Formats: sequence, structure tokens, C-alpha cells
Amino acid sequence: QILSLAQNNISFGKFVFEENVVTSKQSQLEYTLYFNDEKSLYILKKNISNDSTTTGNNNFLKKFIKNSQSNNKTPFYFRQKNGKKLYYTGTTTLKQYVVMDSTISFNWKIHEEKKMIGNFNCQKATSLYRGRDYTAWFAEDIPVDYGPRKYHGLPGLIIEIYDKDGKYHSRLKSASISSQYDKIDEILDEESIETENYITYDQFLLNQCNDAKQFEKKIRSKLPRNYSQLKVTNVGGRKVNIEIVDFECD
Repeated sequence: QILSLAQNNISFGKFVFEENVVTSKQSQLEYTLYFNDEKSLYILKKNISNDSTTTGNNNFLKKFIKNSQSNNKTPFYFRQKNGKKLYYTGTTTLKQYVVMDSTISFNWKIHEEKKMIGNFNCQKATSLYRGRDYTAWFAEDIPVDYGPRKYHGLPGLIIEIYDKDGKYHSRLKSASISSQYDKIDEILDEESIETENYITYDQFLLNQCNDAKQFEKKIRSKLPRNYSQLKVTNVGGRKVNIEIVDFECD
């Protein structure tokens, strides 16, 4: 089945990945990677973990955050094969954006070490990316440069990837391939994926700071009088403290 994909008899892949992500809490997520030989979509399907965003006596705050994020899109990552532009959903403390990032570049070092992951014969590769050491295992028999989230650029599909510090780990759970080449376009329509109204990665970094400041002002203006202390430990997947905002803003 893997060989038929390499021989171009199979035109569409659906690969399910399990993720463990550690920020200020640990999240267990399930994503699905859809792809053909032109494009890929990596989209969240299930949050297995307890999605608590606050700590302490914060019922008011939980309700406020839930309302502010009620219109968020399902998190996704979309890119063209061998393309430099990645489109994905980026969330700040205040809102969600579609971000276009053309700055992503992995300087992969491919090693001789190999191992089997399920039915796939995988080879090891390592890279230092934005201050974090990553190890990836890719299947050269699937000749596309895709992978989970933003990770890509190897001569085969990334089947497993993790960082040295244990902050991120994604591993293949199940895989299926078919000859329905245009299926990915149907999925893009079904999931309402649009990449036209985007902001750049640099603008997103700036918005993180600005939105954190605005979020703090909104929260404080709506606090009940009996609130003497306020602390948010995690909003939108990022560590935030309302009293000490964990962003370096100019």
C-alpha cells in the first residue's frame, strides 16, 4: 500500500495523529492530516484533555473567556507542497487570526538510524528550530514533505516528531490512503478553510502584545467588586498573567 502511493496510484491520504502539548498545562489532542501531492491540511478533530483555561475561583473569568472565544475557527494548518507559506489559526488572549508565516525554515540533519512505526519504515532527522531541538521520523516511501502542524521539509511524510524538552510530541495513530485526488478540496470546503484574510507572522507577534493589554483592560472593567485578585494562567494556549503579562511589548 505504501509502494502504490510512491508509484502515484494513490492520490489522497488521511493520517490521524495524537499530540501531547505542554504549556502551563498538558493537553492531549487528536489532529487529522489530509493531503495529496499538491497541498495538505492539518486540522484539530478532538481535544481529549480537560480544557480548563483558568485556576482558582474564576467562574466569572471562565464565562468571559468562553464568550470571547465562541466564534473561533477550528485550529488548522494549511500549506502547498514545497511551498514557503504556511497558513494557520493563531490565537491571542483576545481573538483568533489566520496567520501567514513565510519565515519557517528547518535545517534538517538526516541520520542513518531507522525504525518501524506501525507499517511505516521511518528514518531519523533532527533540527534546531526557534530555540528548540526536534527529532522527527519520516517515511520516505510517502514522497511528500508534509508533517504535523508547521513541521515539514523532509523527503517523506513526518510520522512522528517531538522536542528534547518534552513540550511537544506528535505520533501517527492511524492511516488510510485512496485514489480520490480531489477529496482534499471537498474537505477544505466542508471545514470552511479560507486563507485570504490573513495577517503576517510579524503582525501576529505584535497583536499578541496589544491584545494582551486590551484583554486585561476588558477583564478589569467587568470584574465584580468582591474580586480582590485576578490571575489567568492560560488563555488560547499561551501562558498569561493578567497582573504580570508574559509578553515583552514595546
